[in-house]
Amino acid sequence: MRELIDIIQDKNAQGIPVYVMPIGLPASGKSTFFKELQEHVDIEILSFDSITEEFQKAHNMTYDEAYNTVPLELKTERFEARRDALIAQSCNIYPDLTNLSGATRGEVMETIPQYYQIGLYFPLSKEKSLERCKIRETQTGKHIPEEAVHRMADNINIPRAIEFDQLFEVNARKLTPIPLSQDEAQRYSQNNLHETKIHQPDTLSIESP
Repeated sequence: MRELIDIIQDKNAQGIPVYVMPIGLPASGKSTFFKELQEHVDIEILSFDSITEEFQKAHNMTYDEAYNTVPLELKTERFEARRDALIAQSCNIYPDLTNLSGATRGEVMETIPQYYQIGLYFPLSKEKSLERCKIRETQTGKHIPEEAVHRMADNINIPRAIEFDQLFEVNARKLTPIPLSQDEAQRYSQNNLHETKIHQPDTLSIESP
């Protein structure tokens, strides 16, 4: 965590905003990591969950009731409006989604070349994700269908270092840098990474918190 905090603070001191993209199955620890990171740096969360939770509180509903009531079009509209506002203000951003699709990750990163782009990979087995989702549902009421977890786990595009300015694997809050593969290092110099990022083909059509 300390290394990531130092990177964000260093880039911000240079006038460069940072986009920290978590990648992982539901209940892999992405939201929990953000809460701790937010205690140390000025960074804004971007998520569909927060939109649903706002509606939940405003109308005194359960999470599932709010999730099923708010039209996807409205959630998407609010999500995009918040994203555009944060980018316009050059805020540090943490998109709290699964971000499992390589193509989707690439599309996002290509629209924000002014940002220093960091990937955080939260490895978690499908079985562990299902187990944690059940526990979380009993605690918060947040329900994610098992078939959705199976689909995401079976189609995840494991992130590669070439997609980001820096990529880390996160295990128990410890960050381990993921270097370029030998092939990537041979084809692209680190000094030119930002102009030569490669993105994986899309195998997922949905993103989930």
